[in-house]
Amino acid sequence: MRPSALSGPLRSLAALPRQTFQRSRVAPRRWDGLESETRPRHQTPLHPTRLFQTSAIHFNSADSTGNNSKPPPPPTNGSASAVSGGGGASSGPGSHHRDNIFQSDISAADYLDDTEVVWRGPGFERDLTQSFAGVAREKFPDDVIKVLLEPLNPEDVEILPSDGVPYLPEIKFRRVLNRAFGPGAWGLVPRGKHTLIDKTLTREYALFCMGRFVSQARGMMEAYDKSQLPNATEGVKSNALTRCCKDLGIGSELWDPVWVREFRKTHAVEVWCTHMKTKQKIRLWRRKDRKFEYPYEEARAGSF
Repeated sequence: MRPSALSGPLRSLAALPRQTFQRSRVAPRRWDGLESETRPRHQTPLHPTRLFQTSAIHFNSADSTGNNSKPPPPPTNGSASAVSGGGGASSGPGSHHRDNIFQSDISAADYLDDTEVVWRGPGFERDLTQSFAGVAREKFPDDVIKVLLEPLNPEDVEILPSDGVPYLPEIKFRRVLNRAFGPGAWGLVPRGKHTLIDKTLTREYALFCMGRFVSQARGMMEAYDKSQLPNATEGVKSNALTRCCKDLGIGSELWDPVWVREFRKTHAVEVWCTHMKTKQKIRLWRRKDRKFEYPYEEARAGSF
């Protein structure tokens, strides 16, 4: 039927330009409203601002000019993108959110190579791969701060044998976070892909506590063979966690040179050791209350 033969409302619909719709970034498809014969339910052009619903997912149509380029990332502040969990619509301008229904959104995460689409809904309101929501908003509760700023227990501190630098095992950082915030109230969010350069694997992570951005750091770990990648990826994550925890004050003494020198003087000693396989002799550090394990054996006094 020609557009001129239609009545008023139908004529205005037929005069609209054909739209291009995108289900997701993974599998984009074009549906031409006036020409599609395989999908009859989309043969009638729809208004550009109309929101489609397929099962429980909403899809936004393209703009009226037919431009299908990615829109700019949405604002990251809470007022423009927060989702109401109590029954009201979101307060952001142009939002098509309906309560308890997830909505696909081409947002800042779409510009990351390893991110496909951002889902928004109750309890999952923002793209954490780029968000800095809640940073420096207010201090944490006093009971949380007390746990975070506890002085280091010397019994928990270990010594690197090669250079005598004291360090705290990463599991100790996790235990402090669990005591301060509780399991599930903090987490590491990857920000980008793993990078392997000269056998060194790195990746950037952001630490969120109680839904607030706390810190961001790049972890690193040596990986000399493909078989080591699983352990290396876990090591990268743990290394990033220890660096992020500096901003919470956990184990801050470890970055204080005065404390480091005093701890090494009081609790550590450098001794000669022999590698039991290669018979190579080398000077290594250890805690005064610990002994070396295989394959190193501490040399007896007077043997050199």
